[in-house]
Amino acid sequence: MTALTDGETPKCVLLAFSGGADSSLLLRLLVDEGFSVTAAHIHHGIRGAEADRDEAFCRDVCAGLSVPFLTFRFNVPAIAAERKQGLEETARQVRYGALEKAMKDGGFSYLLTAHNADDNAETVLLRLIRGTGLSGLCGIPPRRGRILRPLLEIEKETILSACREASIPYVTDSTNADPAYARNYLRSEILPRLKARNPGFLRHVTDLTARLSRDEAYLAAEADRFALSDGRKTLSELPDAILSRVLLKELTKAGLAPEGRHLTELTSMLRSSRTRFALSLPGGRVTADRDGIAAIAALPPSAGSAPAEAPERPIAPGMNPVSPKGAFYLTEENEDPENIINKFQNIYKFAIQEKLDSATIKSTFLAA
Repeated sequence: MTALTDGETPKCVLLAFSGGADSSLLLRLLVDEGFSVTAAHIHHGIRGAEADRDEAFCRDVCAGLSVPFLTFRFNVPAIAAERKQGLEETARQVRYGALEKAMKDGGFSYLLTAHNADDNAETVLLRLIRGTGLSGLCGIPPRRGRILRPLLEIEKETILSACREASIPYVTDSTNADPAYARNYLRSEILPRLKARNPGFLRHVTDLTARLSRDEAYLAAEADRFALSDGRKTLSELPDAILSRVLLKELTKAGLAPEGRHLTELTSMLRSSRTRFALSLPGGRVTADRDGIAAIAALPPSAGSAPAEAPERPIAPGMNPVSPKGAFYLTEENEDPENIINKFQNIYKFAIQEKLDSATIKSTFLAA
């Protein structure tokens, strides 16, 4: 257990203590190893009397072990409705927010969570289903800053067996059996079948995520050597694996929220012969000329101001003014767009292009 701190002797640690088998085993191990531990329990306000039972159980266990106990209560359903988010996402946000505050207020050296190998495999599968990249396939990190997960390579069945052998009590969250939640469906329906097909499945996932994490760390470190300020030529010569990470890092830092398809399109544009271009992204846009590239975050609307209703204007072949600062050119059927671009190439903004499917264009458009 002491190896989880890389040889450092911690002053004190905070344990995220749900009362389940995983965190109950980890609490006992910490106490037996002589760690100075405080347990923190999060009441999400979702499961009613059962959640009250879990909180009381955790308090009693800590009292019996002479472990300081903290509890935090939230109304996650109300918070989720206010934020227009799902319950799982909101619960995770408020949980880690409370734990990070407790870390700061209490001066703890580390926060420990009891994630296990099954949790890691479920996370990888969830991300595969929803779509992910290399960083997503790295699974749950064993360490993130001062957050440590010492049970991450241990399978759930091993944890349950250890609790039985040591007579360690724990509670069970009944919502974990509800297949309406994606993670629960994987846990109850998919993982057992994969483990039945190959008993070493969880070990293979653990090994895979460890190897991919090393690869991702190396690529991220390489990407950290570059920035948008290095210029278009330097960036365009980078390998795809590095360039995509540079773009993601820099655009996110600027307040944009690019998806994978945006990074692919932007990479293609950077390496194209186009001297100037612009690409709209969630949260803003990216512009580039022959030499440089810049991320421009969208300005938030003024407080209390309602957007004015845009007037409709007819579309006609040729130049269509949108505003005093912009226009678009609608080509005739079979007209070569490159001829039009060459004609107006001395106008910088005209080089900001977007190809549209004519079948989706209505007879009018809204002026900016």
